[in-house]
Amino acid sequence: MLSMRMLNERYALRVLALVLIAGACSGSSGAPAPESTSTSGVAPVTTSSLVVASTAPASTTTTTAPVDEASEELTDFLITTYEMLADRLVVQADPVIASDPQLGLERMAQFSDEWLSLRAPEEAQQMYLDAISVWTALLSGYENWVSNNADAGDDETFLRLSFNEFQRVLNKFARNLAVVQASQAELSISVLSGRVSDPAAAYTVETLRLDIASTDASNRILAGVGALNSLADQDAVRADLASAVEDFAAFAERWRELDVPPEFVDLNGRIVDGIDTTASLYREMLAVMDTDAAALDVVVGQLQTEGRSAQRLAVDRLRNLADVLRGSSN
Repeated sequence: MLSMRMLNERYALRVLALVLIAGACSGSSGAPAPESTSTSGVAPVTTSSLVVASTAPASTTTTTAPVDEASEELTDFLITTYEMLADRLVVQADPVIASDPQLGLERMAQFSDEWLSLRAPEEAQQMYLDAISVWTALLSGYENWVSNNADAGDDETFLRLSFNEFQRVLNKFARNLAVVQASQAELSISVLSGRVSDPAAAYTVETLRLDIASTDASNRILAGVGALNSLADQDAVRADLASAVEDFAAFAERWRELDVPPEFVDLNGRIVDGIDTTASLYREMLAVMDTDAAALDVVVGQLQTEGRSAQRLAVDRLRNLADVLRGSSN
């Protein structure tokens, strides 16, 4: 049986996985995906429906058809949400907050309150309600985890049960957040598609489409990392993870093929480098994890370094999205 120390090391790797994927490609995700508790292998995670509190899936259907005259209210709402998510990532990166669960809980509650205070236009109502459900469930699960850990003392069994329960909460959160982000991206595409003569808008539309297209590979990487050393068939887990890494890596070429305006050349290059580096690190991790503990430690250190770069990239992408949308309202 793994000690809680080892479980938390694996959890930390899961946090890094999400930050890497978010920064390298989607740029919008800011919370860790969880440990898989399946004993029958790892199935790819899809984003076709939102799972809220174990009830029937909620619809998140939006349209990407161009909007002749985009609602100014919708544009302002999207700008606000992207800026809020960027600010949330900056707070999350603060080492003081990252090392203090209680302070992290307070900041998460503050973010949830700020989200609840927003007024969503009709076009974004479903996305907004889904987001509230997602963040509320995460806050409740995180609060229970912090409370349980404070009460557990050295009870290894209780710590393990608490840890596994929070992993399930996070697993649902990661899947559901991907659905919300896809809806948010589609709404942004609907606003920007009417400005195809604007190179910045046209480029941003293509990047958002790539974000949506890469979601499956990203989620499969997160699921695979979480299932390492679990009760699942490890040969199958690693085969799925290796396949997901290669599918994710293929997106670097699609980013290289974009028609990139001069002001986005640096950002686009960082995204390509992030995808290449992330894929390379996961390949190396899979190659050495059973044979060379020292080499694995080096890879984890490199993941930590890349994770910090990816988080900065995610913040820059979110703020750029807000800026491009702001241009559409001028």
